[in-house]
Amino acid sequence: MPSAYTVSAAQGTWTDTQACLATTITGNGSSFFYFGWAVPVNMTPAFQRIQSAGYTVSRLALIPGSSTVASASPALSPGTSQYVVRSEWQGVLRQSESLAVTVCAYRY
Repeated sequence: MPSAYTVSAAQGTWTDTQACLATTITGNGSSFFYFGWAVPVNMTPAFQRIQSAGYTVSRLALIPGSSTVASASPALSPGTSQYVVRSEWQGVLRQSESLAVTVCAYRY
């Protein structure tokens, strides 16, 4: 129910070996009922940050990592930079509740 929430994105940890994009989903107060959400995440800037240091992205992670909080589609992979992150049953929101989800790219 995209009309029930707003989305803000910010740069998280940003180093040669870890680049994270943080997304916050916040209910706009219009729904008294719990609702699921889905937000696009473009990891291209994070990939470019690691690549600018001369490295290749070797792993991605969704924080929080529990599959009951959020899931990414397609599955997180260094070969894909465009994702949709969705709520699972414990990640639903209502009213003005908010949830932060971070996707990080790593080079080890």
